[in-house]
Amino acid sequence: MESLSVELQLLVVAHLSPVDIVRLQRTCKAFHALIEEFGEIIWKECLRLSCLENGIFWPTYKDLSTTAELKDASTSPLRFIKTYEKSALHDAIGMQATNTLQVKLPVSFKDIVSLYLVPGGRYLALQARGRISLWDLWQPQTSVKVLEPKVALEQEMPPSHVVASVESSTILRFLVKTQRDLRDPSLFAKSVDSIPLRCTVWDVGLADQGNLFTQRERRIYLNFAWVRTKILEEQHAFFGNTLAMCFRRENSPTVTVIWDFVQNEWASWWTDCELHDICLKEGLLFYIHRGGLHARELPPLSPVIDQTIYIPVYGNEDTDPSYMWRYKKQIDIAEGHGLFDAEVDPDTFNPSKLDGRPLVYEIMEYPKLDNTIRLRRYHLSSYAKLAESAEPKLKLVEVCRLRKPHEDGAHNLVPTIRRTCEGRLATFWIDDTTYPPTNFLSITPPSDYRSICPGSATLKTTFSLVKITSETSNSTELDPYLNMYHFCAASGIIVTLRNDLGESDTPIRLDRFL
Repeated sequence: MESLSVELQLLVVAHLSPVDIVRLQRTCKAFHALIEEFGEIIWKECLRLSCLENGIFWPTYKDLSTTAELKDASTSPLRFIKTYEKSALHDAIGMQATNTLQVKLPVSFKDIVSLYLVPGGRYLALQARGRISLWDLWQPQTSVKVLEPKVALEQEMPPSHVVASVESSTILRFLVKTQRDLRDPSLFAKSVDSIPLRCTVWDVGLADQGNLFTQRERRIYLNFAWVRTKILEEQHAFFGNTLAMCFRRENSPTVTVIWDFVQNEWASWWTDCELHDICLKEGLLFYIHRGGLHARELPPLSPVIDQTIYIPVYGNEDTDPSYMWRYKKQIDIAEGHGLFDAEVDPDTFNPSKLDGRPLVYEIMEYPKLDNTIRLRRYHLSSYAKLAESAEPKLKLVEVCRLRKPHEDGAHNLVPTIRRTCEGRLATFWIDDTTYPPTNFLSITPPSDYRSICPGSATLKTTFSLVKITSETSNSTELDPYLNMYHFCAASGIIVTLRNDLGESDTPIRLDRFL
């Protein structure tokens, strides 16, 4: 490698992992001098790739300029994993916050509907007072104990269900779903004989001036001919400019709606299976359920008329090309525990969201006769060319067991928030059978998702639940009045919304674990 030109050496080094860059720098004086001289270029490119692979919002780091700052941000996911692994060796101590800040906002607790810590840990999205606001939590002074963030962007939204995700590291995407209250039909000015659902896609990006701005906003109305019947389940998935949504009501099949919100085209069909989640990739929609994996090719789309899609009570049988791979036995997923929360799709658990990577997804299994939790990893090869492939393979890659703490508690563990951290799944858990509720963190063992996995690989490894503690707590649990929370594994930050404070007090606490 030393025989290559400096330009080619930099190109190779910048695509290494943070650990490999540090190791390379220690091998000889030449590479040490190269990385020292071009450290800013190398670590900035390393950070950019880390954002792509971990789903981090790239504008988080827009104010970083020095080599030390870029290196610190690039290595923070690895340092968070090391902190977790070290804490896993000491169940009694748990994972202790190193710094706690109070976030002072001009919003009272009773007005906040939901919060979302954007991956990267810099921006906090709040849904309150009929609007969504993005707050900039960046603070150059580490000695500050009270944060007074500024609003980076605001958007008016009616009372809605809001989920957010990061697309291609440069776009923060909000999906806002508002269902009409049948007691107030005037909200939508649509037919009373159907259930209209307004879906808004709001994309936020970074302007050339360094400010966040609305890059795109698209809206559509879904009219379901289900007279005064509440929609029971909803799943959604994005791929590029296409949104897939699945809806079901009691004793009814699932209807799937595909919407290209840039070309404003759509399609829909009915599927009779009990879904746990969906994944949209490269012209295919994957249904993940207890029996196996079902893939369906997307049909040609039709133009949307008058911003409205009408869904009848019953649709014809789905006859378009589809493919099905069954598990050897049905997966025993406990009632109420879906595969992932609404903000995460199966593709997130690949080490990268880049195109062309194999589909790898993970299922959390709750055996009825066993007091353990198992994680099954499945790998699907050749999914991009199903029509041409003679026999696409669905392989069980690994079975992991989750080890509970050696203490009373952890009786009713519920996974709440999941985020990727260097290709590993970090999950925030809550056990509400204890008072105050006990909170835990788990990070799955590493797995090489990039390679073709052996068909018979069922290596059983174990990972741990680690109790989370805060330096301001009088006990080993988080705040007993915990109401809402969110966390970013890549930056080691947890935000907590408290409901035990008065109108004039700060309702949000920020805990750092790095």
